[in-house]
Amino acid sequence: DWALGVDKSDSSKFKISDYSSIGTNDRLVIDTSGNVGIGHDLSAHAQPLVVKKNGAFTSISAGSLLNLVNEQGAGNFASIRFTGTNQNAFLGYFDHGTASTRRLSIGVGADAEHFSFTGDGNVGIGTTAPNTIGTTGAVTLSILSQATSGVLELQNKNANSTNEEFGKIEFQNLNNGSSVTGRALLIAQQDGAHNSSRFLHYTMNAGSLAIAQQIDKDGTVQFPIANQKISGSSTSTG
Repeated sequence: DWALGVDKSDSSKFKISDYSSIGTNDRLVIDTSGNVGIGHDLSAHAQPLVVKKNGAFTSISAGSLLNLVNEQGAGNFASIRFTGTNQNAFLGYFDHGTASTRRLSIGVGADAEHFSFTGDGNVGIGTTAPNTIGTTGAVTLSILSQATSGVLELQNKNANSTNEEFGKIEFQNLNNGSSVTGRALLIAQQDGAHNSSRFLHYTMNAGSLAIAQQIDKDGTVQFPIANQKISGSSTSTG
């Protein structure tokens, strides 16, 4: 049985219920503010749309609560639009037959795709085609600027003391497991003042991590590891 009507005992909400009377197995609820609950009675939430499903969903696909469908097929989008007074934003899925071309994109402005995830796991900022050179098996972050070089910024708002890090890139080897066995680091530190910096390059030897190269604020280059060797030929001027 199905029932619909206004539930005076529940703040005059309009309900459609999978039961002989409203108030039990409510499938759709609309309150007097216009908020809509699908599978939810709106007792704990006041958002315009609340979708609820109570289940043990252990995968991202099983936990889907909202399905947007565009049956046109490859080469077309299924999107959500966010409308503002000055500009619009979009979250959309582009369907395609190949993993490298299908993507989920975020954009601000008309038909702009500023941030994209492709079906093969690559990420593009300013581009919908990351991993352009096609490195086999690689997961790639590509940053494309239309007018100048792409920039990756690492910031620390409160690097106020000497040796405090304000940027780090870490490279890790999991050795076919889940634990880190090998590491290499590139670190930027404060060097005596907030407007002075040094650059450190760490490498690992048999499990021991140490500074292999240090470039100080005045350009001095140090090689702290004992017995470190520089192979090859070099030319020095100045």
